[in-house]
Amino acid sequence: MTLSFALQVLSCSFRRILAHRAAVCGVLAFCFVGLDIQPTSARQLSADDPATNVPTAELPASEPPKIEQPAATAPDTKAEESSDDLPWKSRMKSVVPVLRQPASPVEVLERFNIGDSQIASFISGLPIESGEEDVLVRILYRYPRLGRDNLLRWRQKDVSWDQLIADPNPRRGQIFLLKGEVQQIEAIALLPELVRLLEYKKYYRVEMKLDGSEQRAVVYTRFVPTQWKVGAPINEPATIDAMFLKAGAEDEDKKVELYFCGETFSWFPTKADPTRSIGPLELRLATWGFDVGLLDHLRKTNGKPILPEDREAFYEFLDIAPRVAKTTPRFETSPELDITKLMVKPESEHGAIYQFEASAVRIVKVLVEEPDVRARFGIHHYYEVDLFIPLRDKIITLGKSTKENEAPTYRNTFPVTVLLRELPPGITEGEDLDETLRCEALFFKVWSYQSGFTEKFEKLQPAPMMIGLHAEKVLREGRPSNVLADLVVGGAIVVVAIMVLALVFIFWRNDRNSKKQRSADQIDKIIIPSADEIPTSPPS
Repeated sequence: MTLSFALQVLSCSFRRILAHRAAVCGVLAFCFVGLDIQPTSARQLSADDPATNVPTAELPASEPPKIEQPAATAPDTKAEESSDDLPWKSRMKSVVPVLRQPASPVEVLERFNIGDSQIASFISGLPIESGEEDVLVRILYRYPRLGRDNLLRWRQKDVSWDQLIADPNPRRGQIFLLKGEVQQIEAIALLPELVRLLEYKKYYRVEMKLDGSEQRAVVYTRFVPTQWKVGAPINEPATIDAMFLKAGAEDEDKKVELYFCGETFSWFPTKADPTRSIGPLELRLATWGFDVGLLDHLRKTNGKPILPEDREAFYEFLDIAPRVAKTTPRFETSPELDITKLMVKPESEHGAIYQFEASAVRIVKVLVEEPDVRARFGIHHYYEVDLFIPLRDKIITLGKSTKENEAPTYRNTFPVTVLLRELPPGITEGEDLDETLRCEALFFKVWSYQSGFTEKFEKLQPAPMMIGLHAEKVLREGRPSNVLADLVVGGAIVVVAIMVLALVFIFWRNDRNSKKQRSADQIDKIIIPSADEIPTSPPS
């Protein structure tokens, strides 16, 4: 009886535990569904939250075969568990999975106490007033939360500007793609109490002439390209995904200003202007559909790891690569890659096309998980290729040596990273490879990573990061083997070699010093900046 009673008690206790666990799970499920938590766009890293410098994708240390000096190794993967992630990926992994996609911008803004009633406070027929500005600055603060993938999905495609003017109220809070010419910019400072609350100091009122229409748009935004002149007439081709607020009053010409707000403009200049760092490279990038305003961020991050600020430029470069490849003859017009030029003055080389031959030591397939990148660019993966390019007649020193600290020196090869959308025939991903590739690629930036070689000198390894356009495997020449013929030829070579060595030995001592001097004169000894010394200013 005692045993039976004990079993009954245990059974009852077990049922109670299961009941409690079911109740807890039900409460948690109710909380998550009720909250309808959505992920934030990676673009918001520069607005709402401080950008976090997470270690970049680090690759296992490996050296190219038959290198005499300790060659610069590829990035090391043993540092952290998350080392395979780019900085913007780690943030996405910490977010609760999407339960349902938001149906509109207002649905997202409602989570920050900006609902239908606040959007309805924008009264058409009048310019923006002080009461509306209070709502406007709050929307600008939260705008990055909307997410670029959602903006693309929410775009209104079958609404004309005339229809918007005729019946503006039902369209408040909707997203429109604006294309046209920016003609005037005015900076508006926030009150000190709002600066403390919203964590930004000013925003911009941008006047824009819309393509294919006589109507004008006024766009409020927190960001404009640094090369745009504020307070003076300009003429800059640009686009922006913006949220419609209201229509203004008719002017004397019966034209109506349409009021919008957005995050940032994409800039596609059509005229060279050296004073604003717009030259042939920048104009060519603009024709391929690259936002030239993003180059300002790249110039500031040369010599640094891949940072969150690089995210948009990173994927735009990958996006334009196939279009650039179609318009670029394979290995015909591009110059040979000059390591010294890229490492010493990278700020003037972004978007330049070079070709080179190098030894591939590691190829890794990187999956792209960000929803907005998949939706906007159709990029689902790319390949990261670690190569070593021969230096031939150069010796490169990373910074200057001192009595206390010796600088890393490269006598045979230097590392280069190439990103390919697809691998060429005959090449597969893997570790410890020994494949020779011929590449043609766009220069993205000089990045830096941890390397076993430079770690000895307490430095990061800088290297050019290139976006591949064309790549092909270089086949090694071979010939059929004939043992008898090989023995005869080999014996003849040995006899000749002995005779030549005897003659050389006779003159060797007298000619030794002059030979050394001539050899030294033929080698270029080059000092390039270390990772923390690479210039980050715009090209002069």
